[in-house]
Amino acid sequence: GRRYTFNGLGEYIFANVNGTFEIQARMKLAAEHATATLFSAFAVADLTPGSDRVQGEIGPDGEFIARLNGDDITAKLSSVKDTYMTKFVMLERITEDTVSVSFMSSISLEMSLREGTL
Repeated sequence: GRRYTFNGLGEYIFANVNGTFEIQARMKLAAEHATATLFSAFAVADLTPGSDRVQGEIGPDGEFIARLNGDDITAKLSSVKDTYMTKFVMLERITEDTVSVSFMSSISLEMSLREGTL
């Protein structure tokens, strides 16, 4: 196949599963004067009415920030094995830089911060 480089800057729909689940991605410049980009945030949502939206992002000091419906819940997941649950989703701190997200609709994923990118 052909090689392809995508250095998008901004927000994109990363994946949509039959209109029932969506992942959005935010990309930022890798360095101040670079043309390369990296993932700086992901938002995931089960599109069932009333369900929750979870976001993982890189904070201003390079730390992993977890948000639920726009609210910063990082402090509630401050230690490995900490969990936070709602009616629709469960989040668990797997490592210092990884959070597991499990929706009650059976969709699960992990968001990890590695070398300055998600």
